[in-house]
Order: sequence, then structure tokens, then C-alpha cells
Amino acid sequence: MKKILSIAILIMFTFFLGCDSKDKTKQDGATTEVSLFYCPMHPNVTSDKPGVCPICHMDLVLKAASSMSVGELENILELSEQKEILANVSTVEVKKEMIEKIIDAYSVLQIPESNRKIISARFNGRIEKLFVNETGLRINKGTVLFEYYSPQVIQAQNDFLLAMSGNQESDRNNFSSNLYEASKKKLQLLGFTDEQIAELASTQKINFTVKFHSPISGTILTKNIQEGVYVNEGSQFYEVVDLSRLWVVSEIFESDVRFIKNGNRIEFIPQNSNGEKYSGTINLIYPIVDAATRTISVRSQVDNSRNKLSPNMYGNVIFKSSLGLGLTIPIEAVLHTGKRNVVWKSLGEGKFKLREVQLGIKFDNKYQIVSGLNEGDRVASSGGFLIDSESQLRGITAGHEHSGNEVEDESKSTENKINDQAPATSKKIEGTNIFNEVCPIMGGAISTKLPTVTYKGKIYGFCCKGCDKKFAENPEKYLKNLSADGKKFIGE
Repeated sequence: MKKILSIAILIMFTFFLGCDSKDKTKQDGATTEVSLFYCPMHPNVTSDKPGVCPICHMDLVLKAASSMSVGELENILELSEQKEILANVSTVEVKKEMIEKIIDAYSVLQIPESNRKIISARFNGRIEKLFVNETGLRINKGTVLFEYYSPQVIQAQNDFLLAMSGNQESDRNNFSSNLYEASKKKLQLLGFTDEQIAELASTQKINFTVKFHSPISGTILTKNIQEGVYVNEGSQFYEVVDLSRLWVVSEIFESDVRFIKNGNRIEFIPQNSNGEKYSGTINLIYPIVDAATRTISVRSQVDNSRNKLSPNMYGNVIFKSSLGLGLTIPIEAVLHTGKRNVVWKSLGEGKFKLREVQLGIKFDNKYQIVSGLNEGDRVASSGGFLIDSESQLRGITAGHEHSGNEVEDESKSTENKINDQAPATSKKIEGTNIFNEVCPIMGGAISTKLPTVTYKGKIYGFCCKGCDKKFAENPEKYLKNLSADGKKFIGE
């Protein structure tokens, strides 16, 4: 009798306990309050009720409780306050600001072609005395370079004096005047200055040796003249360059040339110059792409009136181009996953959602956002990689089809090369072509939606994402886990 009474009391206690529990699954329009359970060994296996994993038969563990549907919960990662602190997660607001493209290009200084001059012989004669006998010297127009003897020049002086005498006679005529002007012009072409001609007219005395004055100003780059040598008309004496302005030639990647235009201002920073900058202007964008480096030369002109710059000096040129207003986020907020660029958008209360974004240009440690986010959105700016690792553990980013800017199914084919007689690529095919029925890695039933690996003429399927890569690393090791017909998992 006592045994029957005890059983009755136990049944009543269980009944009242069940009545006191609340059903946490309620329907309220389109919103369902659910508890999500998942497999610790296979996080992509989820359910809205308790049960066991169909792969490893472990009990499912409670994952989260929310007023969202199961599908929505699978697309959102929720971190506890402790995990946010451990992951050092911080968020930043998507802002609209002025976007300025900055290009830093390797450059070298060159002498402008128009600034190179040659001082050559205008007569046949002998160099009697050399006054400028070194390269690198700075000379001015009118500087005496050398003294020479030339019978040709002596005859020209005599012709000038005769013409001048005839031009001064009382019976002046056009012929005498023209002869005088021609003889004077001949002296000028031979290198005589106006002062030398005036002195000759004043003294009426022929000079047997004549001083040659520089017709230009600049720096002597090369010297091809020696004292005592005999020269012919056309012989090169000096190469003189004007270094008051220089060209700076920069190498720009062809993808960046679209940001550069003729007339734009630049800044040139020579190497080992303590950051001193020289401003200049772009005056030529070369029309040819270098086949080896895939770069285009851009030429700018800089002022060197202080003579602090030298030809062939290396440095960097800063090109700046304003692109107007645009949305921006820090570069550390973007995760690059091959073909996609994604960010973790904050939904508040520790919830993050993966969003695919289209990037514009990179500038000042920021990315321009073309699409995928709106002004005022907040994204994880630090700890993004740790959030992504957590999402991989929970299987949030795999096996789901999303719309809009959400990340799409990433179970696409990847190539797994195996060192064998016929290495093959991993690819997704129909299940009728797959040899095995259970996964050689985990032992679960294979999925035809996941990548496969071909090895020794057989196609092997897998139960979870990532098993194909693990199998490809050492196929012989994991084939020992399968029965001969591939239908049973026999373990190592």
C-alpha cells in the first residue's frame, strides 16, 4: 500500500512541475520565440528543440534564446559581454567625409632637355690661354672662357675696319652701309660681344688674340678643350646646363594614372633631406606603359633656384587627388575572404551580422565604401578576426543562402592538390558519383552540397565543410577509417 502511495505522489509532483514550466515557443504573428540548439562537434547542425546530432549522435546544446526565427539566429552572431572584452571588440561609425587619393611614387631628378647647351667653336684657330678649366663651375653669360688666335678672326676685324672707314666718308651710300653691317654681323657670329666690337671701332686696332666670352649662363657639365690645342669650326668646347629648374620623373602604376592630370600640383621629397619638400607641377604623362614594371612615367617640374637639388637624385613624389564626399571605414574593419570583402555590422546588445561590401579606393588607412553600408551604421573596427573565428566555430557563415549584401553560401569548390599519380581538384558534384557514404574524417553521412576530392580515380565526399581540405593533406591516413565499400566508418 505504501509503495502505491509513493508512486502516486511522484506522478502528482511531476504533473505540477510540468504545469509550472512555460512553453518558450510562442507564435505572435510572424515572430517565433525559440531556443536554438547546436552540436558542439558540428556547429552547423542546429535545431529549435533538444535532440542528438545526426552525424556524431552527441546531445545538442542550448545555443541562444531569441524572438527571431531559427534562420535569423543562424545568420547573427551574439557575443557575451565577457567575450566582447576578451576579443577587444570595438565599433566605429560609418561616416561620410571628403575622400582624397594620395599616391606616393618613387622618382628621380633629371635635367630638362631644353636646359642643355653646347658651346662650340665658331672659327678655326688655336687656344692660347684657358680661363675656365674645370667641370662643375658655375658661369654667367659674358664670363671669359679662353683666349684664342685665329687668322680668320684677324681678317674679319680688318674687313670691319675697312667697312667702317668707307661708311664714315662724306659720300655715304647704301653699299658702304650694307658692307659695314655685314662685317659687324660677321664679328658677332664669330663670338665678338657688342663691347668688343665697340672697342675695336674706337681703337681701330686689330687684336691678334681674342678673348671668347660665354654666350649663356649655367653649370659646366663637360669640358672638351685644352690649352694649346688647335680647333676647327664646330668643335665642342663645353656642355653647360641650367639647373635652376629640374624635371622629376615618377613611376606610377597604370591603375593609378586615372587619378593624375597635367597641371596638378605635386610635392617632391628627396631622400636624406630630413623631409624637406619641393613643390612642382605635372607637365607630361608619358603615353607608354613599361612592359616589365607595368608603370607609366609622369614628369613634373620643380624649382631649384636655391641649388639644393642635383640631377639623378632619388626621392618620392606625393600626388593628391580629391574625389569628393563618400562613405568610409577603417581598413582594419574589412575582412578579405578571397572574392568578397565583408564587415561585421553591429546590431547592438552584442549582436553582429556579416555584411558584404563593395570597396572603392584605399586612402589614409581607410576604405571608401561604394555599397553595402549606410551612413550611421556601426561596424566592428577591432576584434573582427576573433569575431569571424567565433562565427566559424558556430557555423554561422556556412551553408546559408542570403540576399542583398549578406554573405552568400561559401561552400564553393576549392582546389586540393594531392601528391599522387593523378592529383585532382576538389569540386562539388552530384552524390551518384561519390564513392563513400560516410565521411572518412568524422564518420557522419556525406553531403552532396560540400566539395569533394578525387584520389586514385575515386571521388570522396564529406560531412562538414573543411573535411575535404583535411583529407587532401593526408588521404592515406583517413582512408583507413573507411570500410572497403566506403559505407561504414571503422575508425583508425
